[in-house]
Amino acid sequence: MPNDLITQWLTARQAGDRMAMRRIEIEAAEYDRHNPFGPRLTDEIRGLRYPAAA
Repeated sequence: MPNDLITQWLTARQAGDRMAMRRIEIEAAEYDRHNPFGPRLTDEIRGLRYPAAA
C-alpha cells in the first residue's frame, strides 16, 4: 500500500491534480497513524516535493 500511495501521488503531481495530491497525503497520514513504528509515509511524500541535492 505505501508504494501505491507514492505512485498515485507522483501521478497526481504530474497531472497537476492538487486535490488528488492532498487526498493522498491525508491517506498517507492515516497510514502513518495506524503504523507508528514503520517509516513515515508522509515524510517520504514530502521529500518528493524537493529535488535531490547535487
